[in-house]
Amino acid sequence: MAEFKFNVSANAAKQMERGVDTGVHKVKILKGFVSSTTNGNNVLDLELETMSGAKTAVYGICIDEKWTSGAENFDFPMWNELAICANMKTGEMYETVRKDRDGKEVAAKAFKELEGKIVNIGLFSEISVYNNQETKKRKISRVFFENGLSIAERDAGKTDGKTIKKLEDKITDYYTKEHKEWKENGSTGSSVSSNAATSAQSTAEEDLI
Repeated sequence: MAEFKFNVSANAAKQMERGVDTGVHKVKILKGFVSSTTNGNNVLDLELETMSGAKTAVYGICIDEKWTSGAENFDFPMWNELAICANMKTGEMYETVRKDRDGKEVAAKAFKELEGKIVNIGLFSEISVYNNQETKKRKISRVFFENGLSIAERDAGKTDGKTIKKLEDKITDYYTKEHKEWKENGSTGSSVSSNAATSAQSTAEEDLI
């Protein structure tokens, strides 16, 4: 047997956690960029870091009550949950910069009150199909306070977060009906799925290494 030297590296160990899997994670919000879609809706892009140092992002969260088409925005309750759990009071924004898809710095706006806040979030991937290719978009199912309580549990004076524990046991990725049809038949019947079309401006789910 070759000589063995015991030398544990925390940095090497953390490489096992660089990806952020589907599940409930305690995260620090690094940035909360706000922009507008071509149709005029306000959307939020979140840059997040787990307690182990892994980074990820969630793109294209609509923060308007409705889409400009008049359709219900199903992310609106979650956005309000995030705002409350991050203790936002004013929605103040400031001018900053961010990198675009080509790595070039561009002017941007961000929520001041989100930066540095620690919350627990349920992360999952919405798996669909776009132009006959599988797509994954990172999404948020629920948001909890840093101590793991939901808003209802905090308001009820609870000290033990039971809701977050239930979510930990059941959260899974979501496969759209277009994806299921594509897997079964090799086609969705159209070049663009409805899910992919509504989030075309968003980057596919990627961990930021």
